[in-house]
Amino acid sequence: MKKDIQIKNTYQQKNTKYRVLWIVLGTLIFIFLLAFSFSLYIPQPQLRVTMRDGRVLVDSQVAIDFGLPITRQVTIDITPDTTGEIGYTNFVTSQHLARSVTYSPEVTWLPDTTYQVTIRGVKSAFPNFRRPRSATFTFSTEPAPSVVSVEPTVATTVSPEAVWRVAFDQPIERTASFDFRFIPEIPVTVTPSEDKRSVTITPVELLSQGQKYDLAIYKTDVRYDMGSHEIALQNTPQSVWTGQWSVPEAPGIVSFTPSGANIGLQTPITIAFSEAIDLTSLQDNATITPALSGTWVKQNDTTIQYSAATYVKDTQYTVVLKKGLQTASGGYLTEDSVHTFTTIGAVKLSKTFPADKAAGVGVDSQIQLTFSQTVDHASATAHFAISPGVAGEFSWDGNTLVFTPSDSFSFNTTYTITLTAGITGMEGFTTEQDYTIGFSTEQSVTKLNVVFDRQDHNLSCEFASLSMALKYKGANVGEAPLINIVGFDRTPKNNGVWGNPNVAFVGDIDGHQPSTGYGVYWDPIAIAAKEYRTARAFSGWTVAQLAAEIKKGNPVVIWGTAGSGKRIDWKTPQGGNVVAVSGEHARVAIGYIGPAENPTKIITMDPLYGEKHFTRSSFEWNWGVLGNSGVVIE
Repeated sequence: MKKDIQIKNTYQQKNTKYRVLWIVLGTLIFIFLLAFSFSLYIPQPQLRVTMRDGRVLVDSQVAIDFGLPITRQVTIDITPDTTGEIGYTNFVTSQHLARSVTYSPEVTWLPDTTYQVTIRGVKSAFPNFRRPRSATFTFSTEPAPSVVSVEPTVATTVSPEAVWRVAFDQPIERTASFDFRFIPEIPVTVTPSEDKRSVTITPVELLSQGQKYDLAIYKTDVRYDMGSHEIALQNTPQSVWTGQWSVPEAPGIVSFTPSGANIGLQTPITIAFSEAIDLTSLQDNATITPALSGTWVKQNDTTIQYSAATYVKDTQYTVVLKKGLQTASGGYLTEDSVHTFTTIGAVKLSKTFPADKAAGVGVDSQIQLTFSQTVDHASATAHFAISPGVAGEFSWDGNTLVFTPSDSFSFNTTYTITLTAGITGMEGFTTEQDYTIGFSTEQSVTKLNVVFDRQDHNLSCEFASLSMALKYKGANVGEAPLINIVGFDRTPKNNGVWGNPNVAFVGDIDGHQPSTGYGVYWDPIAIAAKEYRTARAFSGWTVAQLAAEIKKGNPVVIWGTAGSGKRIDWKTPQGGNVVAVSGEHARVAIGYIGPAENPTKIITMDPLYGEKHFTRSSFEWNWGVLGNSGVVIE
């Protein structure tokens, strides 16, 4: 009987256990189904792109708003290929639960271009069972400026006091620079309007009466560095507009020669009137400045000529026929008639592209050198040199020598053009000085295709960075195996004593820095890396050493700070000192801009924020807080 009771009790106990297990299992299934059902009702992030009038300004970020918080696992690919940086904004709380993503290009966008953007890894920050979304959209940038109008109207006559106004359909400073060239060449001032949509061109001196003037407008495409706002790229100027105007002769004057520039030193002044002229009145009412030794002589009743022994070279002469000069029939000029011309002189270099000390010159650009007068082509090319040497061909556009390289210029290179004295003009004059023009080409971008993978834990940046670097080198390993290799230093934080990050991970990897967790340094990470690839830890490196490894195709895990970088050193239980900083953070150095020997920017893949660009100075500070340390993955 007692045995039967024991068997019954045992059976009841088993039944109770099973019932409890079934209840627990049923509850878990119910909770799972409830959570799954609830997740289906969690709104999915919606994609809204910020644009102005359907266009993105070339010097602006692209902002993508999702309407609700998203995880920071977004990656962005853009075509045409663009180098830039992802940022997270519009937080629900301070630095948490971002609702928007921004993409900042390294240099200004190309104008009048349609970009295709593919954004991946978009997922609500709230728990749910849905897979991350991907989306593709396009946006177009503002058009490049074009000439809309030029005033005065082309092919009309203008007064000697004329000024020009050139209007554009877009502001001209963000995407291009414009050059305004008159033939004959005259000095002018160019004043842009407040909205940068027009310029006023004002000749410094009165225009010559009876002279025709040609205006050519040249446009140079320019792109700017978004950080420094310095020119990052400029290409060969292109002619985009031409026009011609005439300045009428004074009443009663049919023609006056010479005019313009490069006038021969023995060219006579010849004036044709509309009727017979009183020679004595002309002699009394005509002035020439600077003064010349010569006489006015009648060629016929209506044509007067002045022959000087010789002019002074490279000198501007002004001839004034004063109001009141009488004709043979008693008529007279009703206003002063002013004419100028400039005598020929030494050959000069009047304009160049690139300009001296120009930066960001496109590697596919031509060199253009404009002379003040017609020169002997063979003489000019014989006195031309470029260093470093570049093979190429010469051609001519009027008085402009054009040098077209056989191959593109090198990136990140400073070139020096030299024109030695002795270039011969067609009138026998030569250049009297050497000309030197230095310019630097656009910066190259070197970047390894390391794929972003957000860190799994609050403080696992070192392992996430190492994982991304190893994956790039072909070792597909996640954070967990690397964490197991490195291990933890469980020393509690107490009165200035804590664990040693030079040995293992210090603190809670899901904690908060630097209160409950910190991180691990380069030597333990190098040990973990060597389980999969050749790797080496280092300290005290230079930026050039770092770039040299990236140039070889080796990503480098580096240590710095995501915070203030304030020193917070402590002691280990053994009494050793640990150099530590607030916000300790690891990233992967994946690229650089400029030459490897002297890069201007460093590109990193951050396990929290994705691709991030540092200026040289900001990177050196950030990297320097922990001794310029890291791990090279080979």
